[in-house]
Amino acid sequence: MPSPTLHLDCAEIGPGLFIEHGSATTTTARRIGRDCRVDQQVTVGHTGRGQPV
Repeated sequence: MPSPTLHLDCAEIGPGLFIEHGSATTTTARRIGRDCRVDQQVTVGHTGRGQPV
């Protein structure tokens, strides 16, 4: 049986965020905008390199 995992590491999350969490959702981003939808089995991230947005 898969391990249920949900990890959000984000400084700013806009209104209307919808996460369909079945398992293994990882989101590491500087910002998540308005009305974002994240489906299950997805990884969103950034390297942390570069200029701030």
